[in-house]
Amino acid sequence: VNAVVIKEAVKDIIAISDNRIKKIVSVPAKGKATVNTLMAFDELLYDLGDLAQKLGVVASTYQNDSTRNAANDEGGNLGNYANDLFLNEGLYKAIKTYSTSAAAKELRPNQQKFLKETIIAFEKSGMKLDSAGRKELQALNEKLVNLGIEFDRNIAEYKDSVTFSEAQLVGVAENTKKPWM
Repeated sequence: VNAVVIKEAVKDIIAISDNRIKKIVSVPAKGKATVNTLMAFDELLYDLGDLAQKLGVVASTYQNDSTRNAANDEGGNLGNYANDLFLNEGLYKAIKTYSTSAAAKELRPNQQKFLKETIIAFEKSGMKLDSAGRKELQALNEKLVNLGIEFDRNIAEYKDSVTFSEAQLVGVAENTKKPWM
């Protein structure tokens, strides 16, 4: 894994996700089914979350600065993209329309819960706001993500140390102290 691979992975998943969103939104109301709406959205979220988690591990653990910084930056870009999903009016309307379909009424209880919580997530994320309110919320979300990136970068790059005297280490086992001496 390196910075180029990370940037390419984020670019690819965003392109794939954009295509998935277009497919979900383009299905006519009468054609909405579990597989082309609910499961398609679940797969979209899964793949975004999977890559975000991997980037989080790289951003927190890699010693190579360019790789770690790329993971941190691209994780932020992916976070902004994921936040924006829940402000996508077409996607919200597609899922909301599906929720009133005959297919939605036939869902298993766990699927019904996922559908209900998805709609709530859209609404809590700003879909009940007007267009201007959603734009303002989008800007605030982006600012929060960027602050998180900056915080994570500061933690990862912090290289301070602490020194203890022998007296302060009284009671610490020799095998614990030895590698640090």
